[in-house]
Amino acid sequence: MKIKGNAIKFEDFKSKFNQASKDFGKIFESRKLANKTLTQSINDLCNKYGFKAESTVHYLFKNGKYTITTKLFDLETGFEIETMNTTDIDVREASIQNLILLFDEKLPDYYVGVR
Repeated sequence: MKIKGNAIKFEDFKSKFNQASKDFGKIFESRKLANKTLTQSINDLCNKYGFKAESTVHYLFKNGKYTITTKLFDLETGFEIETMNTTDIDVREASIQNLILLFDEKLPDYYVGVR
């Protein structure tokens, strides 16, 4: 996981991200009750916390696989976290899995620059 942003705003971002992570855990239960797709539930969560999620896909001709980079931007603090993986499975599904991995991450206690 990579983290980018202004160290002064890290505590604000960390607090918001940790709360969003807790809420993210509840998505799997609530989306069944609300009859929503996982993507709709993720979008609702991002809107609630002022996050923007996006994935970029590159096809690697050498090995016939996809590299997927998923980023979560905090529109308020300017922080960005990112994860990347290589897969040969459904790209849409892999992007959602990357976002799930981001919300499962534990942020460091202090921000010391891009990791």
